[in-house]
Amino acid sequence: MTDYTPPCAQPENDPQDWFIEKDGRQYEDEPIFTADEVRAIWDAEYARGDDADPEGALQRATEERLAENIRKRRHAKDKCFTECAMRTLCLQRGMDEHFTIQRYGIWGGYYPEELRAIQRRGRANRKAQDQE
Repeated sequence: MTDYTPPCAQPENDPQDWFIEKDGRQYEDEPIFTADEVRAIWDAEYARGDDADPEGALQRATEERLAENIRKRRHAKDKCFTECAMRTLCLQRGMDEHFTIQRYGIWGGYYPEELRAIQRRGRANRKAQDQE
């Protein structure tokens, strides 16, 4: 085995990048902002005075955060394809139907939904070969 460290394990790469879903969230039940962040957004909006719109400010901040998360997601995928010598092994691990963590993250440069589509095509091809 080599002591190569894949880019996803390097400290300059945010480990959160590798586990962002296509909707911009890390996990489906995880809030976009903490309670303190929401309070800070609302306080900043109320400080504006009479034309304060805290709900609108929170909506805009949420859209910005999700857009940033999606940019991170693309960056993580690009790192897989361009810099990772372990990509094939990682992809093999992500394709393992018994490996349950594949629901989140990028495995070998592919998003979970892409891995599931590849798995479906593989099962369909095996089934077609078995029928021949």
